Amino acid sequence: MRNAPTAVAQRIYDSSLGRVANAYMLVAVVMFSALPLIISWGDGGKTPFLFNAAMSAGVVLGCLVFMALRYPSLVFNAASLRLIAIQAIDSRILLSIAANFNFAFLAWSSRFVDVSISAILFGTWPIFIVIVHDRLYQHRDRYHRLSPQILLLLALGLVGFAFIIVGQAGGFANVETAGLTELVIGVVLAVLGAVATACNAFGFHWGTDLADDMPAATREDIGHESLEFFGLLVAFLIANAVSGLFNSLAGMSSGEAMDSRSLLIAVVVGGAASGIANAAWRKANLGAHHAGVNALAFAAPVFSLAWLFFLAQAQPQNWDYLIIGIMGIVIVNLLINSEADIRFDYKALMLALWVFGAFVYLRDDVLRYLPFGEWHWPGETYFGALGLSATVFTLLRSFRVARLSTQTQDEDNRVYTLFQNLDLLARSNVVDPVVRQYVIDIDKAVTPEDLQTAYHNTKGCLDRAEAANPDPADQAQLAEAETLLNVIVHSRQQGIDFGELFALIIFGGITVFLGLVSRPGVTGWIGFLVEMLVVLFSSVIVFLIVNVWDLHRERAGEILEESEEYQGYGVVFRDAVNRRFEQTTSIVIGLLVTIAFAALLWQKWLS
Repeated sequence: MRNAPTAVAQRIYDSSLGRVANAYMLVAVVMFSALPLIISWGDGGKTPFLFNAAMSAGVVLGCLVFMALRYPSLVFNAASLRLIAIQAIDSRILLSIAANFNFAFLAWSSRFVDVSISAILFGTWPIFIVIVHDRLYQHRDRYHRLSPQILLLLALGLVGFAFIIVGQAGGFANVETAGLTELVIGVVLAVLGAVATACNAFGFHWGTDLADDMPAATREDIGHESLEFFGLLVAFLIANAVSGLFNSLAGMSSGEAMDSRSLLIAVVVGGAASGIANAAWRKANLGAHHAGVNALAFAAPVFSLAWLFFLAQAQPQNWDYLIIGIMGIVIVNLLINSEADIRFDYKALMLALWVFGAFVYLRDDVLRYLPFGEWHWPGETYFGALGLSATVFTLLRSFRVARLSTQTQDEDNRVYTLFQNLDLLARSNVVDPVVRQYVIDIDKAVTPEDLQTAYHNTKGCLDRAEAANPDPADQAQLAEAETLLNVIVHSRQQGIDFGELFALIIFGGITVFLGLVSRPGVTGWIGFLVEMLVVLFSSVIVFLIVNVWDLHRERAGEILEESEEYQGYGVVFRDAVNRRFEQTTSIVIGLLVTIAFAALLWQKWLS
């Protein structure tokens, strides 16, 4: 029997799946982003329900042709059609039908607000669909569960949306004063469209279940993943057919009337774009190992604005807000969907550069509305105060990292020694070979409970070996191994010193606070350099604080594994490609964000 894939091998496999899933999702994003332009071009805002019904008709026709060509053995098979008819009586199908009213809400919203604003708000659907996906598959192994980091990044993606909306609308003041009632109606309709889009997850769930219910012979002939895609297309086809009928009835009852031009655009262009986008979205979610791949769709409004801008359908009013928002969305997407498992300290650095850069750029406007107004540091003590706080922070961190690095290296060396000694004893049949896995469990242990269980298992193995083997030389080796085991487990119980971490946060926080909320009364070149220094200085401090926590987490990183390649146990080899990708991605993103804010601050101080 083949061994389970190693942790590194599994990460490489997940990375390969992630690249393919991201490629499909990028196709979906580009096609989704064109839909607002198609709706505007076809005057969909005047007949939202009929326009949506016509798009559904185009999707149904295209889907039927594709399925007949790709899956003739299923489409023209009475048994499979009978199974589909039986399975179609399901609440998830009803919810997926509701999903196809999404573009009607989008088109309707464009009656009350600018189409670019509707497109941006509609583009918030990824956060809803990710949450629904996570809930539907929480008891299955299809997706990794969403971590707090992913949820935080999704929330930060919405902040990027807010900046884009303000950049497109011409500032917060314009958004607040321009036709409040119509604004509220347009916003509500666009958000309802985003929520409706999330109901596609129910059709996805139904389609994968349909594939599981197909006969085993069919799954073997067609392949399980291909069969799942067929199930997703069936759910999509049913939802479009039924919702198209309801959209037609709603449009005719409200007195809508489409001309031939709008009808042709909706059926051919809209149907093709919607069909390709939805098919690519389903393929992406089939191949992904976590539902966070949907966050790539946060980029859809950026593409939508590009379509609308280049075709003179939209003109951003505040380019600086727009740039800040686009940077935020790009960072969020790269951090969620990067093929490497980027460490949290690198993520913290990228996010800090974006957050602090945006705050410093907008600082004078923000602080003006606070009770204490602008904070201009009088005299020449500004840099001295920053330097004193930063010096204490640097000394505390240096001492902590030096001790932690020494302790980690010592623990790793002891684990290697213990494993080697017990491996030799296991080969000589002195101790049960399962002891190797118990030592690996100690190496992998993250919680105190895991460590305690692994320790008791290893100790029990040694005790049984000592009782069964009276040979003095073996007894001496077993006693030495037990001593080493006790030293290792005792050392690994020593957690991070939260008092020391608290001191780091205090002095780092003071330095960041002084830099962000105050500045000397300077102008021109000096003002530009001071604010760039504050952005970089504050971001690096955040990185260094989080890095201390990450160094502690790395102490529990795996150093031993069962290797399929060597038919035994050995040292973990890190994936060099992913490591290079991690570091290169971090450097590139950091440089691009720094250059972007340097350009904005240059315009602020020197233009």
